[in-house]
Amino acid sequence: SSLELERASVSNSNRAGIASFGADIFVGSSLLDCNTIQLDGESIEGATYSFEDRGGNVCRCGEVEVCKVLSSGLEPPLPPIF
Repeated sequence: SSLELERASVSNSNRAGIASFGADIFVGSSLLDCNTIQLDGESIEGATYSFEDRGGNVCRCGEVEVCKVLSSGLEPPLPPIF
């Protein structure tokens, strides 16, 4: 699977602003503001993740920081219960 995110804002997430669990993520002109982890990538069931920076992204929490992908061992969230 993949996600294309353009001109978006993700703020104050308790987990990751953007997390990939074995998917391709394309991010451009977006703001990640004060998330516990700005970008997280995790391999799952043999599928690897990738992030493509399409430029114009800003990561910050007070001061601007480098937008970098971390791998912190997050588990995917549970599916919704209907």
